[in-house]
Amino acid sequence: VSIPRVLPELISSFLKHYPEVKFQQVLESTSTMKSQLEKAEIDFCISSVPIEGTDIVWEPLMTEEIYLIVPPEHRLARKEKIFLLEVKNEPFISMNTGYGFRNLTDEFCLQAGFVPTIAFEGDEPGVIGDLVKQGLGIAFIPEISWIHHSNPIPNKLRIIEPRCQRTIGLGWSKRRYLSEAGQQFREYVIEYFSKISL
Repeated sequence: VSIPRVLPELISSFLKHYPEVKFQQVLESTSTMKSQLEKAEIDFCISSVPIEGTDIVWEPLMTEEIYLIVPPEHRLARKEKIFLLEVKNEPFISMNTGYGFRNLTDEFCLQAGFVPTIAFEGDEPGVIGDLVKQGLGIAFIPEISWIHHSNPIPNKLRIIEPRCQRTIGLGWSKRRYLSEAGQQFREYVIEYFSKISL
């Protein structure tokens, strides 16, 4: 999952209603999440890439825009929107290869006609923002990242072209028995995302 900003709020609000439910959250690549769903090792996955398989259901929850963030002193810091090609020679700070968000952003760069130079790869979205603020590179950031965020995200740029969006969805296996709590969680997640206003 690459929406860590929202998950604590989503899970804590669910637990207020169902305090007896136990959660174990893991951050995995798309292929690992698919495998875990197929083997019935997990109940659900929330992903920004459709998880497809014979017995897997993937329900779209919301579509959001992807922006770029740049360091405060960056040459583009005063702009509001750019063409992605304008940053083809910039160092990028990015999620590790294999994560849905990274696959998506690599694809955006290819659509714009370049392969991004990755200066730093990690699996902690919060760290990525900090490294950008320190001037180590630029990064893609999903719109949902600044919901529930007390500090304003610095210097975010809307991308004019290509169109940079992603759809977040909830995946589960039709073969895995869902407890009553599991069914309630599924309904809760769908309802929760329907109320998020971007």
